Amino acid sequence: MSARKLALSVLNDIELHKSFAHIAAPAALSKSDLDVRDKGLVTELVYGILRNRLALDWLIDKFASRPVARIEPQLLNLLRLGVYQLVYLDKIPAHAAVGASVELAKKQFRPGVEKFVNAVLREAARSRNNLPWPERGRELTHYLSVFYSHPRWLVALWIDELGVETAEALLVADNKRPKVTLRANTLKTNPPTLLELLRQTGVDAEAAGVCPEAIVLAGQNIPENIIADGLAYVQNTASIAVGYAVAPKKGESVIDFCAAPGGKATHFAQLMGNEGRVIAVDINASRLRLVEANCRRLGVKIVECVEGDATQSLSLPEVDQVLVDSPCCGLGVLARRPDSRWRKRAEDIPRLAALQLQILNNAAKHVKKGGTLTYSVCTISNAETYGTVKHFQEANADFQAKPVEIPGQTFAESPFARFWPHLHGTDGMFIAQFIRA
Repeated sequence: MSARKLALSVLNDIELHKSFAHIAAPAALSKSDLDVRDKGLVTELVYGILRNRLALDWLIDKFASRPVARIEPQLLNLLRLGVYQLVYLDKIPAHAAVGASVELAKKQFRPGVEKFVNAVLREAARSRNNLPWPERGRELTHYLSVFYSHPRWLVALWIDELGVETAEALLVADNKRPKVTLRANTLKTNPPTLLELLRQTGVDAEAAGVCPEAIVLAGQNIPENIIADGLAYVQNTASIAVGYAVAPKKGESVIDFCAAPGGKATHFAQLMGNEGRVIAVDINASRLRLVEANCRRLGVKIVECVEGDATQSLSLPEVDQVLVDSPCCGLGVLARRPDSRWRKRAEDIPRLAALQLQILNNAAKHVKKGGTLTYSVCTISNAETYGTVKHFQEANADFQAKPVEIPGQTFAESPFARFWPHLHGTDGMFIAQFIRA
């Protein structure tokens, strides 16, 4: 199977079966016999098309003889595949992008469809240096939505909450290809040793410069033995920073609510030198098994998994530290999860903000006097960050906000910490902390 055919198959799986790209793409690649270069092309095509879907559909609508709304999903994905190569990939010749798409149309669709595909893509090729985007000055929200390929409601929200300049900077950041970050597992190795091992295997890597264990890879290729042997965990720098905000000490007790798949819980164990107690709570039993598997691989021995609903009363002790890494809209991870921008709805934000408050109020019961409650979300909306924190403080007078401290970092929004994709080159992450009086 060619790289383009496999990419089209993955896109159809995501479109028709609502599969998640970060699951569907790796699964398809693991079963293929493509070489490294072609696997890289599949990843580029799938994620690039998902990232630019709205922009591609706008252009196809201009180039095609019938509206996008009347093009069947599989055929639309084939057109997206061709137009993406023509518009966004400079290294692929136009004749190759057009020819390969026409051949796929011949093999996978009824006779005559290839003529339609050929006509659309040739028009796209002719127009690639003068693309018919909306006029920026006519309706800014519409232009930004189409050009940067984000839902219009989200663009409007960011403009309202952050202003045009910051909103556009976020849109630009979301459309950049994100780099893979590893957290060196200091229970088995150390960052310099892992860096040298990566370089010996031909992987271009460097220290992230934010958290000591964070290592950034130049490409997407991760040597399988690095992960399988438990030398590292794939985790964004902003997520690693949450562990440094909590900063659990050896011998302490910690509860991690909404813990699966275990990135933060295993990091706590790492920071604690495997001495103490970490209780990982999650509502999903199958995802808790991922936590257990990650613990075994990483050599973590102090994490206990508890299946439970974080909004309900649970038989858990009072502990030194509680983390609520809450479910959220995930508006800070749209670069890594480009398909998620098309799954989100404006009405999700107040619903999730209410859930976050419910979990925080419940989690607070398990913090010892003098202990710390940490709240983190990988989102950007005011309702899920400042709004949730404000409502929590109003309902819990015995919890006082404390400045979030992460070594080497200062934050303009102190006492809270916020990582911004366009400023820090990380996921978007909001962190707040409270001491129980």
